[in-house]
Amino acid sequence: MAYSNTSTFEIVLKKARKSQKTPSPTAPRKSQKKPENPVPTGTLGEYNMSTIINVIYVIILLCVAWQDYKTRIIRNKFHIVIFSLAIVQMLLISEYRITDRLIGMLSVSVPMLLLTLLIPGGFGGGDIKLMAASGFFLGTSSILCAMNLAIISGSVYGIIMLKNRKRDRKDQFAFGPFLAIGLSIAAFWGNEIVSWYLKIQH
Repeated sequence: MAYSNTSTFEIVLKKARKSQKTPSPTAPRKSQKKPENPVPTGTLGEYNMSTIINVIYVIILLCVAWQDYKTRIIRNKFHIVIFSLAIVQMLLISEYRITDRLIGMLSVSVPMLLLTLLIPGGFGGGDIKLMAASGFFLGTSSILCAMNLAIISGSVYGIIMLKNRKRDRKDQFAFGPFLAIGLSIAAFWGNEIVSWYLKIQH
């Protein structure tokens, strides 16, 4: 009988302790103060900074496209600014390693240079330097994506002009605006496009 009373007491005690630990649903909760000025850190902070840098880069590309369309010249100051922006990006965001940037700088610009040497007038010097600077900024996969997008958009434009008989097959047009289109898209979605393309190939 004593054993039964002791067991009942222990059960009641345990229930009482549980009820003390579990807050009442009607009990007021302590309000937690949120920081007045939260500062993004870690991955979120790097994401915000990356977006800002990419927006600046796209603005530069818009200037490049407009100047090339009007004058067929891309001034060296734009290439210098893009290189400088890439260095700032490299210091602030740990997204691409220096090796990937160097490969990106050469992977498109060198074939463009070789093609221009074989076929004079194939690409302008400004186009080649733009892709070298942008390759250092974007990295390998994104610069390859940008070049393919530029070729596609430029080809579509050329076909439309030929069909409308506004240009002859021998006519040349500024390729800078189409490079700017490809580079702008690749700056934000280049890696995603490359991943999607590789996925559908398997």
